[in-house]
Amino acid sequence: MFRISLAGALAFAMVGGAFAATDYPSGYTKCVQNTGATCTMSGTRSTALGKSGEFVYATKTGSFVCSSSNFPSNSFTTSAWCSYASTTTSSSSVASSVASSVASSVASSSVASSSSSKASSSSSSVVASSSSSSKASSSSSVTTSAPASTSTRPQLSAAVAAEYTVAKFLGSWTPAAISTPSSPNYTVGASATYKTVQSAINAAINAGGSTRKYILVNPGTYNEMIFVPSGTPITLYGTGDASAVKIQIATSALQTGSAYKSMVGTNFTTDGQSWVNSCASKSAIGTTCSAAFVIKNTGFEAKNLTITNSRVESGSGTDQAVAVYTTADQVHFDNVRMYGNQDTLWIDGAGKRFYSENCYVEGDVDFIFGAGTGVLDNCQINYTAARGKNGSTIGAPSTQASNYGILINGGSITGSNGASGVAFARQWPQSSLSSPIGKMIIRGANITLSVDTSRPWRDWDSSHPANYGSSSSPNLGEYLNTGSGAAK
Repeated sequence: MFRISLAGALAFAMVGGAFAATDYPSGYTKCVQNTGATCTMSGTRSTALGKSGEFVYATKTGSFVCSSSNFPSNSFTTSAWCSYASTTTSSSSVASSVASSVASSVASSSVASSSSSKASSSSSSVVASSSSSSKASSSSSVTTSAPASTSTRPQLSAAVAAEYTVAKFLGSWTPAAISTPSSPNYTVGASATYKTVQSAINAAINAGGSTRKYILVNPGTYNEMIFVPSGTPITLYGTGDASAVKIQIATSALQTGSAYKSMVGTNFTTDGQSWVNSCASKSAIGTTCSAAFVIKNTGFEAKNLTITNSRVESGSGTDQAVAVYTTADQVHFDNVRMYGNQDTLWIDGAGKRFYSENCYVEGDVDFIFGAGTGVLDNCQINYTAARGKNGSTIGAPSTQASNYGILINGGSITGSNGASGVAFARQWPQSSLSSPIGKMIIRGANITLSVDTSRPWRDWDSSHPANYGSSSSPNLGEYLNTGSGAAK
């Protein structure tokens, strides 16, 4: 059962130079008007209840009553028409026929299990091909086939999907392709002026100014925690395969403050050192301080890098080890690989935007999460069961009502090391936020991961069940995914 709200050219039929609202979809026959009346037809057909160009669909056989029990997602109380498709069909093909009708119109109109902490639920790889141009204005192509929507696996209609594209998520920001100069401002490497990545970042920030600074990182493994402060915009990049430049450290939420400070050192700017000192003052540093790579720099860019939190967590659910923590706006990654287990990628900050194209993200519990707006475009999302954490969740969004959440656009969702029974997400009731909802949309992805089809979107706990939103304003949903793990 699903609802399609038709707007603009979708909601009206041209009549004598003016727009007139329709009461039934194209190819459907009116049956009865007013809810509570009985519609009688032959065979199994796609049926619709609606008026003024807005319809709710279901599959019915023979006679049925136009009521909320038959169209539970409807908001019509009276004066709505029931209608049925002119040809018989089966329940598996209803969504396809409806999506086909709407899609063509869209194309032509150019359209720790508590509320306060993230704990574990019960419970390499191929990088997507690189692109030389930004995907900011792209979206998955509208096709004419879609699986049926269900109460636990909602599917977006074509009309609704037109409002959940990369461009819609990023709003006024259209990321340009990350360019790199022939001569960088700073170079990092064993034989370069800067031996560590952080020292080059410090130099760029201390130089000041609003002109972007470019930092080339030569191939190698850099065992350090990174803090990118606000200030001068920075582009950090390698020149070849992402695996050639590895930035890694094994920080953990369970580390003592003194152990943490000893591990990460003191090679930071004033802002970075304040962060480290604050974390070091704690008996256990916690999730935020566990981040291997912290971004506070508006407009920060990273390209052709691998970022890893190499901690192998205990599995207690409180041993989070974040690889990337971003709380700045307009952060852009291209061909960046991110590895961790629990909490790999934290996109924080309500309304802050993060765009990552051609990326790879790996983890095993809530490993793409947060309140920020995050777009993973043409990326591979890999759930690994290497440490035995099977059947957990990929995402844990804590988006607030007025913001977009996490969008997985294209690319693939895979599993390794025997991963099975995995859920897409559970909504994190982050205690520091006002009434977080949590939003995540997956569209146009090739899903080969073994998905828990009985509950692909999980409850956080008994007090925080999955909040799907509505068919016209979904919090959780899919659109035209493919592969063995996609909805059928």
